[in-house]
Amino acid sequence: MSDHVTDDNIDQTIDFDELQSQSDETTFNEKSNESNHTEDEDIEEQQHFFDIINTFRYYKSFNMKKVQKRIDFVNTMTTAHQNLLENYSKHLTEVQTSILHNYEIIKVIIGDAAKIFRNHLFLKDNKKSSLTLKSEKDLDISRIDSILNQIVREWCHEGINERESCFVPILNTIEKYFPLVENRNQIRILVPGAGLGRLPFEIAKRGYSCQGNEFSLMMLFVANFILNKIDSIDVFTFYPWVSHFSNNLQSNHQILPIKFPDVNPATISKDVDFSMVAGSFIEIFNQQKNQFDCVVTCFFLDTAQNIVAYIETIWNILKTGGIWINFGPLLYHYADMTDCSIEPSYEIVREIIESFNFQFLEEKTNQICYYTRNPNSMVSYQYHSIFFVCRK
Repeated sequence: MSDHVTDDNIDQTIDFDELQSQSDETTFNEKSNESNHTEDEDIEEQQHFFDIINTFRYYKSFNMKKVQKRIDFVNTMTTAHQNLLENYSKHLTEVQTSILHNYEIIKVIIGDAAKIFRNHLFLKDNKKSSLTLKSEKDLDISRIDSILNQIVREWCHEGINERESCFVPILNTIEKYFPLVENRNQIRILVPGAGLGRLPFEIAKRGYSCQGNEFSLMMLFVANFILNKIDSIDVFTFYPWVSHFSNNLQSNHQILPIKFPDVNPATISKDVDFSMVAGSFIEIFNQQKNQFDCVVTCFFLDTAQNIVAYIETIWNILKTGGIWINFGPLLYHYADMTDCSIEPSYEIVREIIESFNFQFLEEKTNQICYYTRNPNSMVSYQYHSIFFVCRK
């Protein structure tokens, strides 16, 4: 099978004409100073957007190859071995069907991808001839598996235990420090690292004005689809663990069907300002001062190359007396990459936080939780997270 995108992989034509979002949709913006962009930087952004679209488009061919490789291997075996693997071969056929089903949903998700941002460079003066259609091997297709697992964590009934372990303490803390029912929409809350938007959705659902910030375009494509294109419960069925060939106790665990979303995303009051903004947390917010009553960081601090810059930005954007709520581990994302980064212990992170004159109001260690866990897998990773509340 060729590494080039087949006709079937590109049957979702993207409309490059700019389209204004409907007024009743969750607003997705990309905040950047376009006047400071060079032409090369503009093309680089467009190329990144194009790469993400094509990463989704390659999902079917990439994963079907993985299954076909196993089918071909079985076919090289002796008849006796093939007979013993009859149920396994039937299972591989079911895996193929599940992959095809997932791809149908992916095509719907990326169908409106170019229309997410009202001001995205991909929609303006697009030099399509300057964009490179990269081959399958040059894109990280496996990242889509993480996105499918993230849907389970945030928008499926099967993710309720993960959400209760970290979202509920955060939501209860917001209610504790901002208890007033009247004029709740005047309380502004920021959630950097918002993922697929469930946590900011839950905050906005309680009447607070909330903005989510997410760097990953892959996350934002799916968040836009869920928040703006779905208006009922359990609309779609997908197979989030279909690419997990290892640690399956039963064959059907790999092709377990899961429905999403478990709640109606179209239930936010029109009186509440609920939006998502794309881009780097530091680049977007480092010049903003005294903008938010509360900042919520959930599994976010360890995404920093320089955690000091994160803490400094949180201090700057909080109003005097504002509340910072944090939940998560310190699994530093850049620790094993070629990019430069620092990985201070929580002991040192705490000293840095206090050096900015944050006052610790609550603090708990060893908060056990999971992240995108496959509940049927033979292996899982348990986090012993930190929960704290600080006041500026």
